[in-house]
Amino acid sequence: MGQIMFGYFAETDSHHLASPEDWWTMVMGGGTRGTIDKLDPVDREQVKSLCLEFLTANHIRALDSDVLYAIARK
Repeated sequence: MGQIMFGYFAETDSHHLASPEDWWTMVMGGGTRGTIDKLDPVDREQVKSLCLEFLTANHIRALDSDVLYAIARK
């Protein structure tokens, strides 16, 4: 067996939301769109509506987008 080299590092970041609707733009423009697209139109609209209500009611102006990268080489 060969030696395995492994490393990792973290990045912290956040995405500013000018308005709650920015969240939906990010959802539909990113990797989570596939999950949303599997919903029927009524459920999709309910998810959107409930989440936008939550963001608005809780005055959320940014989303954390921390990432942990791992690299391995054999």
